Amino acid sequence: MTSETPKTVRSRRASKTVIRPNDAGNAPKLTELYRNEDLYLSRVGERVRQRRIEIGYDDQQVFKDALGTSQSYVSKIERGEGLRLLIALVNLCSVLDCSLDYLALRTDDPHPYFPDVIDELTIMYQPENVHHRAMLLQLMKLVEVMTPDQQMLVLRLAESIAENPAAHNPAASG
Repeated sequence: MTSETPKTVRSRRASKTVIRPNDAGNAPKLTELYRNEDLYLSRVGERVRQRRIEIGYDDQQVFKDALGTSQSYVSKIERGEGLRLLIALVNLCSVLDCSLDYLALRTDDPHPYFPDVIDELTIMYQPENVHHRAMLLQLMKLVEVMTPDQQMLVLRLAESIAENPAAHNPAASG
């Protein structure tokens, strides 16, 4: 099974090798993904409300105190109103190929993490799959200290095993 992989660029940051797509910085703007800005902002507002409740701010009053703003402004945010600047900021991050945390001076790293990869790992290794999560963390720690060539070797080995598991199963050959 062959699949075309995107071309990548290797760069060194803080003694770690990061593999980034060649098309980094060319991500579609929000206006290209969501034809309707109001719909996008409404969805952002829904996400803010959902996250507020998930982390224990069931009461808007307590949440507004934590934010240092008014309850009416919190309500506007959760309705998707008053967030027009967000579209400009997200588009700015896309064009500049950096995170919002970088622009907001929360980090000196323009790419502090790759949310798409982290989201995929979060979905694959939920807390109920403790054994797999522990193995993944152990593997990640081992790979982190390897040279880029060693990392590619491990990746190729894992791909080979995934393509033909029977050929790499010691129990089946003995």
